[in-house]
Amino acid sequence: METMDVFNVKMCWGNLGFDYVHSDSVGNSGGILCVWDPYSFRKTSSTVSDYFVIIRGVWLKTGNNLLIVSVYAPHDMKENHMLWDYLTHVIHSWNGEVVIMGDFNEVRYKSDRFGSVFNVHGANAFNSFIANAGLEEVPLGGSSFTWCHKSATKMSKLDRFLISENLLITCPNITAITLERYLSDHRPILLRESRFDYGPSPFRFYHHWLEVDGFNNFVEDMWSVAPGNNSNPLCSMAMKLKFLKLKIKEWNQRNMKDLKSGKAKLKEDLEALDADIDKGNGTADMVTKACVNGVFKGVQLNPSLNLSHMFYADDAVFVGQWCDDNINILTHVLDCFYWASGLRINMSKSKIMGILVADDKVKSATTKLGCLMLNTPFSYLGTKVGGSMSRTHAWEEVIDKVRSRLSRWKMKTLSIGGRLTLLKSVLGSMPIFHMSIFKAPLSVIRQLESIRSHFFNGHDSASRKASWIKWDCVLAPKEKGGLGVSSLYALNRALMFKWVWRFYSQNSSLWARVMKAIHGDDGRIGINFLDFMPLKPGNGNNISFWNNNWIGGNTLKNLYPRIYALENSKQVTVCAKLADIALDASFRQKPRGGIECIQFNEMLVLMQDVSLIPISDRWIWSLEGSGDFSIASTRKAIDDKRLPAVNSKTRWIKYVP
Repeated sequence: METMDVFNVKMCWGNLGFDYVHSDSVGNSGGILCVWDPYSFRKTSSTVSDYFVIIRGVWLKTGNNLLIVSVYAPHDMKENHMLWDYLTHVIHSWNGEVVIMGDFNEVRYKSDRFGSVFNVHGANAFNSFIANAGLEEVPLGGSSFTWCHKSATKMSKLDRFLISENLLITCPNITAITLERYLSDHRPILLRESRFDYGPSPFRFYHHWLEVDGFNNFVEDMWSVAPGNNSNPLCSMAMKLKFLKLKIKEWNQRNMKDLKSGKAKLKEDLEALDADIDKGNGTADMVTKACVNGVFKGVQLNPSLNLSHMFYADDAVFVGQWCDDNINILTHVLDCFYWASGLRINMSKSKIMGILVADDKVKSATTKLGCLMLNTPFSYLGTKVGGSMSRTHAWEEVIDKVRSRLSRWKMKTLSIGGRLTLLKSVLGSMPIFHMSIFKAPLSVIRQLESIRSHFFNGHDSASRKASWIKWDCVLAPKEKGGLGVSSLYALNRALMFKWVWRFYSQNSSLWARVMKAIHGDDGRIGINFLDFMPLKPGNGNNISFWNNNWIGGNTLKNLYPRIYALENSKQVTVCAKLADIALDASFRQKPRGGIECIQFNEMLVLMQDVSLIPISDRWIWSLEGSGDFSIASTRKAIDDKRLPAVNSKTRWIKYVP
């Protein structure tokens, strides 16, 4: 059919109550015909091309602007790209809903083709057009493919409906389905809005209602007040049953709502109770209440810190004054925990220890509690407590453990590369737990390094054979020519530094508060650790402008001493200083010429890049780009200062003459 007229359209539509727009066929390609009911859709304008027909108008039932596009896309990829770009421009300039339909001659996914080559670039361009235009594809029911070759060896999903996102939201029941193929090699596709009405919900009477308290009385009361027809007993009964059914439905809705909320609350309470019992918080709550009420007397470290109990996993530690009242209260708390949770404390594994308390009193307490007596030193969580770890004999267990891992057969059966790997991965990490808590004596570190050195060189511990390379050169970083093993001294000191980092960065934690209560606010650390810990300003309320290292790599009083001498408020914060109308507003006099003006101008330049934000100030670790403390960076910094540089870098030689 080369031309399209009203008569041909009438043959397709069935009557003359229609309006239409068409695009004539070009060569072997078919044309496009759009027909609609003028009482449902009113056209305002249209655009016709060889590859599409665009109709702009109003959907009369809702009054919404509607853009309808019928597409017969070309096969050439470049022309397709031009078509997608043009349609995207038209959609973006339209204020209303959009429906695009037709043969796009392109698929979206590999599963949309069968027996033919999937063009990735074409699919990506098509998907990009759909995303950029803000369209959604309507799920297509029926057949998986809309086009089929006459040999039935090739099939593709070329036809589809694309609609705007707002239309999909306002009409969520829109669906599409394929119809049976007749003359064309394409299946027709139908867009529709499906609505299902299953009728009213049937009334069901549940037997468990009879077991609900008050239900029987409720039915009797409703039956007595239900309206009826005295002239006809059957009609009266029907009216009463109808009224009773409505009242039972209302009762069921209220009852189910209360039942669900009550069930949910009981479930939450049960889960919370289980979690508390698993974490030991059940006992913690009891002890906390006892401490708050002043029944159980903990150790008062300062006016704001009372230490009474600590929990870790399934372990519990109670700390308090030694008196008979505390022991009796502790006994009652453990009994209450048993009755509340059903879990009995295993007193045969529990121990009690008194500090500066006579042994007979401790033994009397063990008899009352039914537990054992604890003496120092003892092991807790794998480490010693109460011993003098500054003495060499306290580390003998650690040294023996490392030595036992280095049996002779392991050393003889491994190559030097295997020994190096074992040295880094195992031997360096074995004493890490003790070293993370205690400062190891130098004699202990020398013994451990001697064990590692003999193992690396393949010598027995009692051997006096000469080593081919100095051990410090093996420990040195690879950048300095060593093998990057790193020293245990650096490991121990880095692990100690981590506690200092936590002391400053987590100053509100229980550990930090206990340390401050015992040793003072500065902790008496005795290590120049703040050189690596500059402060990063947030709101600037907790940083001293002159006395803290927060900018420039040093404190401002050290960078600009002449300007600091002019300052009246030497304890001013960063926030208060930057809030002044000028940096010299609080100076006792304006900077005069010479070095004062030079330092003041340098400080002005430094302050230009400072901007405060509404978050808390925090410490950062300057050896890491992320600002977070790490053992590796601290260990490397210590080794860089202690270990020598190797003149010629160590390299592996595959063959030895």
